[in-house]
Amino acid sequence: MNEERSKKYGQYSTPVDIVDFMIGLSTSNKDASVLDPGCGEGIFVDRLAEFGYTDVIGYEIDPALRCNGDTKVVYRSFVSESFDQKFNLIIGNPPYVRWKNLGPSLKVELENNDLWKQYCNSLCDYSAMFILKATELLNDQGELIFITPEYWIRTQHTQALRDYM
Repeated sequence: MNEERSKKYGQYSTPVDIVDFMIGLSTSNKDASVLDPGCGEGIFVDRLAEFGYTDVIGYEIDPALRCNGDTKVVYRSFVSESFDQKFNLIIGNPPYVRWKNLGPSLKVELENNDLWKQYCNSLCDYSAMFILKATELLNDQGELIFITPEYWIRTQHTQALRDYM
């Protein structure tokens, strides 16, 4: 993964043993609708398929990253995408980038997003948007399994997000 691009998009590769552990946390059936909203090179979507999940989709904003295998990946921004479905399981390692380090196009995308405007601000990390939108996209009793930095759980500027959840 290109270091400059990974910094720009907040991309961090997840080791396969961590992916397997996270998948093992889920109680969802193998036919559950599953989303990885920032799939990178596709480790979660590939492993989910190997574990027998049949309805898996990934989203990736970085067109330079290509997933292996026959995984279904949409190369568009999860943040701006409109969804007409809910998911039983949303899993992954969402990007985390502090506002000051976001590129101009990502800042504009967030500033134009109603969820961001309602629950977040320019002190929030990019990952807050992924947590918020993923929560919105879960079915009742759906599962959200993300790797995140711990600071969103304790900082004042993410209080509205925590209250929402």
